[in-house]
Amino acid sequence: MIYLSDFSESLSSLCPNFAQKKYLLAVSGGVDSMVLLTLFKNSGLGFQVAHINYHLRDEESDKDENLVRHYCNQHDILVSVYNVCEKEKTKTNTQIWARKLRYEFFFRIMEEQQLDFLVTAHHLNDQLETFFINLSRGSGITGLSGIPNGENRILRPLLKFSKNDIYSFAKNMNVPYREDRTNTKDDYLRNRIRNRIVPKFLETIPHFLSGFEKSLSHLKEANSFIRGRVKYFLETSKEYNGKNDKKTVLFRKEKLLEEPEIVQYELLKTLGFKHKKEIKKMFSAASGSKFYSDIFALKIESSQWRFSPIEKKTKGKESAEEKENAPLVLLENRTHGQESRKISLNPYLKESTIPPKDKAWHVDLDKLNFPLYIRTWKRGDIFSPMGMNGKKKVAKYLREKKIPDTLRKKTKVLCDGKNRVLGILPYRQDQRFAANNTTKNILTFTL
Repeated sequence: MIYLSDFSESLSSLCPNFAQKKYLLAVSGGVDSMVLLTLFKNSGLGFQVAHINYHLRDEESDKDENLVRHYCNQHDILVSVYNVCEKEKTKTNTQIWARKLRYEFFFRIMEEQQLDFLVTAHHLNDQLETFFINLSRGSGITGLSGIPNGENRILRPLLKFSKNDIYSFAKNMNVPYREDRTNTKDDYLRNRIRNRIVPKFLETIPHFLSGFEKSLSHLKEANSFIRGRVKYFLETSKEYNGKNDKKTVLFRKEKLLEEPEIVQYELLKTLGFKHKKEIKKMFSAASGSKFYSDIFALKIESSQWRFSPIEKKTKGKESAEEKENAPLVLLENRTHGQESRKISLNPYLKESTIPPKDKAWHVDLDKLNFPLYIRTWKRGDIFSPMGMNGKKKVAKYLREKKIPDTLRKKTKVLCDGKNRVLGILPYRQDQRFAANNTTKNILTFTL
């Protein structure tokens, strides 16, 4: 059972002067959000309601909307309803689409009505389901710390209350609500966890939820400490304005090594470096080595790490470098007679000072997808070098070949229509696509 005093205490912990604020409540018509609505009404707080009708469950969706409208009209509560039209619906991931749509709707109302916070009805069972989902994905401490509360102007005052508490309140206070029948289906991972896994835990350990809540509190405290250390490190690191006033960040390597490994990882994650294997390589990398995330380029220097922001492309503008690196199509489609053709790659080797290992690359035409094109190599490119076992990253191959940095940036690769690397010009062909004794149709590239 949820008591008004407990609810007020929960809201106060999120917003100390909560009585002076104005709220937008996300109400679906289900028991969770209808209980939240009733608690706000009984608390005498200033709020409005928002409901979104996706029209995904035919008349069931309309009945949800009618319930919310009727309750709000009955109690003189301002309600905004968004009816999704057919052309707005998606054929891909419904959950992601629906979430994006509703939050855009909610924040638009908040801006128009000058409301302070959005309030949702997530509860303790939702926390448990999210924990299991993130646990199965190998999430870090942030993911295992539960659903955020109080961030981005979103409050979730029911997170400490269980689903049973919500049902008890609804029964005792005669709160009207509707059950979404799709919640009983196991179409989504969350539903399978809710319907199969959680009941087994609660059956085996009756007080499992209360123990889980305490553990979650400890995880949140640990996560808060780590985030505090990350924030402090960033605030005390050197920063200076480079070109266009974009900040470059400098870390002293010795200072970074003093931090626990988990802090190092979370710190570098804020700069876009999320893979632990790559982070491990950073600490053993030689001076002059470079690493890239989507937002920063890291250069390892003798005693410090230099993080330079990566410029975002301006829409409609193309730099000289982008034009130079634009893909160049060699063959658009496969046509009769190509198996007897020879295509010279010499015009694209002007940047190379190293003579090619082979005078020609013989490729199995039947293994290729079209078009065939040349482009500048990029991070993540992988190929299988001729005469070597396994695959290798193009970046690693170029480093091992000791290609000068200025030339390395301009190195070209030959690719097929699936963006598979057929070879690095002019250094090495990919053996996966090389012609052999059983090849029927051979395409030859001369170097």
